[in-house]
Amino acid sequence: MWFRWIIVFLIIIRISLFIYYIAVTGDTHYEHLDTKVYVDLAENLWHKHAFAISSRDIISHTQYRDVPLGPEVFRTPGYPLFLAVIKLFGMKSYLWVIFWQEIIYFFTAILFYKFASELFHKKIAQIGFIFLMLDPGGIAYPKLILSETLFLPFVFGSLFSIGLYFKNSRCQYLLIAGILMAIGALIRPVLVYFPIIAGGVVLFFYRHQQKVMMHVSVMLLSFALVLSPWVIRNYRIFDQYFFSGQSGNVITHYHLPSVWNAEGIRGYFDGREYIRKKVANVRSEQEKKLGRPLNEVEFFNLQRKMAIHELLKYPKTYLTQWISGTLKAMYVPFAVEVYNVYHKPGAPIPFIELLPDTLQAEKTDTLGIPVISKTSIIGKLFYFVTHARFLYLLSIISSVLTMVFALLGVFYVVQKKDPFLWLIMLANFYFTSVAGPTGYARFRFPIDVFWFIQAIWGGILCWDICQHFVALLKQRNQVINVN
Repeated sequence: MWFRWIIVFLIIIRISLFIYYIAVTGDTHYEHLDTKVYVDLAENLWHKHAFAISSRDIISHTQYRDVPLGPEVFRTPGYPLFLAVIKLFGMKSYLWVIFWQEIIYFFTAILFYKFASELFHKKIAQIGFIFLMLDPGGIAYPKLILSETLFLPFVFGSLFSIGLYFKNSRCQYLLIAGILMAIGALIRPVLVYFPIIAGGVVLFFYRHQQKVMMHVSVMLLSFALVLSPWVIRNYRIFDQYFFSGQSGNVITHYHLPSVWNAEGIRGYFDGREYIRKKVANVRSEQEKKLGRPLNEVEFFNLQRKMAIHELLKYPKTYLTQWISGTLKAMYVPFAVEVYNVYHKPGAPIPFIELLPDTLQAEKTDTLGIPVISKTSIIGKLFYFVTHARFLYLLSIISSVLTMVFALLGVFYVVQKKDPFLWLIMLANFYFTSVAGPTGYARFRFPIDVFWFIQAIWGGILCWDICQHFVALLKQRNQVINVN
């Protein structure tokens, strides 16, 4: 009964936040760079029935009718199609997008509770549901025209489908998981490599069963079939099988400048500008040789090849930066996103540099946090603790504690030898590490609740160790008293 009252209370909180958000922002949702592109793609789908972008340079969403279209291959069509379908049903204000994303997020939380109750302990499912309803990222992202909210149910659905397979060994669950992962990849390409990890976990724990190979093949085949229309479309347009240019863009314009910065070759932002110009020059040379312009796929492949060639010169630094970025993704909270969602549009976003060679601090006191000087890590931490506002400091502390206990949760998972726990643990590390040196927290959002659950497992492990230690002390005292 108590849990039902908590659900009612949490729903009231989220409705109140939704009303407050509308009062603060109105229908202004175009502050984020990705938002402008998603809106442009959706408008072109709606008016011109083409998945095409008006310009590589981000333009105002009101100009799409007057700009020549180019077929889009950088982003996948899942989220723009969602926006276009909402317009198809006559809901043309983007407040409707926010409304439906709130509904999707709530039903995703219900989905989590239902299946987590079957695959975890019921108390963990209840704690996870409460966490989802209060998670800062879960409060912020449904209010933005970004793909995170729509992406969430497909991540949850695929993980739980594989969990049900571990429980019942029915091939249909892996079939469903493959379909859900493919749809998720069409919303956010970051999911495209995860089926390999999922299939590997299944094969490892059921390697002595011959039918499991066939079941995993069904999952991978269903994944490939759902993606095939998109890949074939790209082949017909660009004469190459291609999924998305996002990974190559991240490696070129984020990973490489981070490594250069760590090596002391050039600063992060100088490195981004340098590689942009270098890629443009090489592209121009290639086009002169071919006697024609490079298409988008050829361009993405070109810059990716250039970046990888340069990164291979600094393997140790690249690995160090990847580990640094992964750690940052583990502890960076979503408090900044919440602040900017519920603040007036256009407010500056403060970035805090706690690890060297990650993000540069901006000159802003939006949260009462001045620019952090580039000294030692201890100096930065001391400066941060003594200058940050209490609530933001509390969010950082809670995120760091969650990270510590989640890492301890690895020992709990290894001890249990449960395939579903292994799947969740590997999903956690996949989404926290996939951004590499950038340490992009948005990639962590789909598994934030599972990261919290892994921290609970770490807490349980610590509690068990403490109980064992206390029992040993009592036993020792009893022996001493007898003697």
